[in-house]
Amino acid sequence: MFGLVTIDVEPDDVWRKPRSRSLDNIGQLPRFHDLCRDHGVRPTYLVTWSVAEDPASAAVIEALLATGDCEVGMHPHMWEIPPLIAKDRMAHAWVAGEYETAVLEEKLTNLYGLRSRRFGKITSHRAGRWALETRQVAILERLGIIVDTSVVPGADMRSTGAPDYSNAPLAPYRLALDDLCAPGYSGVLEVPCTVKKAIVEKGWAESRYAKAVLRRLRLDAQWLRAAPSSSHQSLARICEWAAGRLPSLNMMSHSSEFLAGASPSWPTQSDIEHHFALYRAVFSWWNRHGITPCTLSEFAGQREIACER
Repeated sequence: MFGLVTIDVEPDDVWRKPRSRSLDNIGQLPRFHDLCRDHGVRPTYLVTWSVAEDPASAAVIEALLATGDCEVGMHPHMWEIPPLIAKDRMAHAWVAGEYETAVLEEKLTNLYGLRSRRFGKITSHRAGRWALETRQVAILERLGIIVDTSVVPGADMRSTGAPDYSNAPLAPYRLALDDLCAPGYSGVLEVPCTVKKAIVEKGWAESRYAKAVLRRLRLDAQWLRAAPSSSHQSLARICEWAAGRLPSLNMMSHSSEFLAGASPSWPTQSDIEHHFALYRAVFSWWNRHGITPCTLSEFAGQREIACER
């Protein structure tokens, strides 16, 4: 079984300030990378335009890449990538589906070009705001992207402009060019975030009371992602559940979650220390249970992966 860590590298607190260009959090990446190296973990850093364009931030990423222990991919926040159009200046943070095809392709091509010039060949991707869509897959394939990690199985994200991933496969699969939740034959491998789906997801289970009951019984959806409510044990249980069922574990976070106050979830330094402790516990579990760490593109290159088609 393979273990992947995928980090969206982006400005501070884009949850509350979508157009933030503050990049203080990037200085915390070396600490996280050292933690990964201590456990043999090989993270994939998925970088936005504003980070790649900033000389100081790009230098941090280049230093991490020079260690040989990581991969750098692309993470498009569409509203900050040239060509900038009137829509980009509006209050809403636009997702890929809001753009005409020609504009979408030009934005993705420009980000790919900047990323490639700064950090070398790019083969991995995660959509901004989780909003992958089929036109985007075709463009990414033409650019040479071989692996994506935008899908969160069991999650309906339509309220934010992203797709409904409720019926997406849990295991890696080749993306179809007409249905993101149906295995197909494109050249792009989808490596979903690791999610243990809820035992019941529709109907009565959508009420607030039912959700509370399911959560108390640990029968709700459980994402392999460190949260303030997470414990070492809860994350280990997700790993245990996935072992034997899936070929990979994919744990994600954002670079801004490594700096106190740069995200809604981790406001204090004490919270940050808890966050790092959770990662340390998960990585130790991986080491004890023989999980093989790799980057996204390294995983995509494994011939023995059993993909759904």
